[in-house]
Amino acid sequence: LEPPFLFPRAETDPLLDPSGRTRRPHAVVRALADNLRSMRDQLRFRFGVELVFMPVPGSYTLYHRFANKDAYDDFLPRLYRELEARGVRTIRLQEPFQRSPDPVYYPAETHVNLAGIIVALEETLKATRRGSR
Repeated sequence: LEPPFLFPRAETDPLLDPSGRTRRPHAVVRALADNLRSMRDQLRFRFGVELVFMPVPGSYTLYHRFANKDAYDDFLPRLYRELEARGVRTIRLQEPFQRSPDPVYYPAETHVNLAGIIVALEETLKATRRGSR
């Protein structure tokens, strides 16, 4: 890409074990989904609000192929499936971010840029409109 992406050393050093480089055990994914279901239930019971969970894929998740040839561990798709099986409303950003014709992260940092914000906003509006019917 122009300009090239900058990734933190922890995301590309094979001697380190950062998020996304090593396949997370499915038990970890299930436990996270269980915790989010519990949080959803508590928010609903205590405050009468609905949890809508939006995990934001990191720049390494989307663009790791520019740094190395590691395969993605499918963490987000696995988490999405587990959350949906538990009835936790989830906004899936990974696919829309990947389909974006423009990069959704600033190349030299870990923050979402305006293109990413617009994609996230559009997906949030779709999800909240569906949920309000």
